[in-house]
Amino acid sequence: FMAKNTKKNIQVEIEKKHTSHKFEIKTSWLPLFFCVAFLEFSYILLVVKNSDYLWSIQDRSIFIDNDEFFKEKMALPGGFIVWIGCYLAQFFYYPPLGATILMVIWLLSFFATMKAFRLKGAWSVLALVPVLALLASTIDIGYWLYYMKISGYWFKESIGYLLTIVMILAFQYAGSTQKSSVAPKWLVCYDKWIRPVIVLCMMIIGYPLLGWWAILGTIIMIILAIKQSPMGENDSQKVVVLEKTITIIVALACIILVPWAEYYNYSEFRIEDAWTIGFPLFQSYTYTSLLLSVPFVAIVGILILLALFPPSSSDKKNASVGELIAAGILMVACGYFVCKANFTDANYHTELRMHKAASEFNWTEVLNEARDVEGEPTREIVLLKNIALLNRGEFGEKFTSYNNGGVPPTVFDSLDVHLVQTCGPLLYLNYGKTNYATRWSIENEVEYGMSVTGVKTLVLASIISNEMDNARKYIDILKSTKFHKQWAAKYEPLINDTTLIYNKNKYPELAFSKSVYDNCGTVLDGDDGYVEMYLLNYFSHTFKKNASKELNETCLAFACICKDIQLFWQNFFIYAQMHQGEEMPRIYQEAAYLYGHLEKEVDISGMPFDEDVVVRYNAFQNMTQTLLQQGMDGEQLASAMKTAYGDNFWWFYFFCRDVKSY
Repeated sequence: FMAKNTKKNIQVEIEKKHTSHKFEIKTSWLPLFFCVAFLEFSYILLVVKNSDYLWSIQDRSIFIDNDEFFKEKMALPGGFIVWIGCYLAQFFYYPPLGATILMVIWLLSFFATMKAFRLKGAWSVLALVPVLALLASTIDIGYWLYYMKISGYWFKESIGYLLTIVMILAFQYAGSTQKSSVAPKWLVCYDKWIRPVIVLCMMIIGYPLLGWWAILGTIIMIILAIKQSPMGENDSQKVVVLEKTITIIVALACIILVPWAEYYNYSEFRIEDAWTIGFPLFQSYTYTSLLLSVPFVAIVGILILLALFPPSSSDKKNASVGELIAAGILMVACGYFVCKANFTDANYHTELRMHKAASEFNWTEVLNEARDVEGEPTREIVLLKNIALLNRGEFGEKFTSYNNGGVPPTVFDSLDVHLVQTCGPLLYLNYGKTNYATRWSIENEVEYGMSVTGVKTLVLASIISNEMDNARKYIDILKSTKFHKQWAAKYEPLINDTTLIYNKNKYPELAFSKSVYDNCGTVLDGDDGYVEMYLLNYFSHTFKKNASKELNETCLAFACICKDIQLFWQNFFIYAQMHQGEEMPRIYQEAAYLYGHLEKEVDISGMPFDEDVVVRYNAFQNMTQTLLQQGMDGEQLASAMKTAYGDNFWWFYFFCRDVKSY
């Protein structure tokens, strides 16, 4: 016995001498460092950079607290995490709260991954890769926010990953290897059936609840079983081989048979999709974006690699400088790709904030956002700005104070974005076109899922058009949500007393759209899916002598935007009669003075134009002629004139061209 101990001590001393020259650092603190760095990184990207986007997530999805909604989500494998994802997505109503819940899930996933694959020290950085991929998948959506068909997506995949890792962790602890040193007492079991039972649970119970995550987890379990070798004092080669064989056979049988059997329990998916059901695919009518599925492919890849090639030095308490450098490089590289995935287009985020403000009838905030736009805005920004000006009665004074150009939305793939899916229903609602607001809200919800903003639009469109039974149905939906009950309670009295809508003190936000609706026809003709073109054509050609002031100014405004001289004069004279004794807004004066000089059909000599309008028009014409004589082309002339005259109608008429509507 003494000889044996002496030999052991000598061997330990030799190993110490052999390794004493190596410079190693204690790394027990590294997992905590990675955790803190990840949380700070996530908070910046989610709350600081994407707070407006997080709010829009809950606005574009909905959770209804009733049995029908639960059954609807459970109609496909993986429906349970879809249902949970929809529930948790509500908390993005307060972006920091929703982000915190999401980060807690990722934090638990990080530690569960470390435990499941026994990653320690510097190797724990590998557990960061899947959660960073989940972070990237959350912030790389862009305009797919309006087109994705995956309910509860932002929490669904994170919950699926966490539950899958927990099952893999249980599988690891329940194995016959390392039982004597690793497994907790409540999991100590030397029966060879424990792992096959876990596999059965993973597929038979997990597949209906988790969808494709259950299959991925089972594949990882197969790899871990194959890699298993006897390591504990109580292990024997025979027991290990038997348990391994049973586990692999059961797992393969489950992967083949369970999805096939479950196909006959569901009626909404194809048999060829049974083994990938729930895997995030982003598809529109004509296009499938593969880029957005990359984070999930990365998760699959890293889990398979960790199962196939477990880090050989993961049990070391210390790490070499090289390992620390490699861990740092991997963390920085992953962080870089996450930042690249973040959709940072300024117009997109401006649209999200403007859409939120417009849905709350906060027209002042809409105009503030439009004023702060740098560069060329998208048409959604311009259109929301226009309806804000009309609601505030400021179109005639401030229309040209904003950039009225228009560029197509910036996309990172070939997604075809249309206003009818982004802000179309909201625009139609505010212009009193309730039939179109209802039609496109329903069509979008049938195609892309029910949303809060869609239901609210349906409520108000029904109230404005006096369809109170429909309004009550949609109000009841909002009353079953967590954060929109107060909104429903505000407008519910209108259902019982239809005269309240004319109370401008209590419901001032509905006054403009109700007035336009009452003075317009309700025929549902055809817009061909082009919101702006329809609105321009309809209102610029609408001519009513007995129209309300709101409708008349809307028609005059659209005639100005269309730059149609004849249509302008028709509505201009009606506007002048309606506002006798009031000062004519500057934009309408500038348009009338310009059109009176371009076409002599209307005599403007007796019109009381402001002296400033006349002086500036003459200066505008003189400057134009001077620059043309200097040889400037149209683009150079527009740029040169914009500094001095970009805020008046003349510059808009001559130089604001090639506007891209979509």
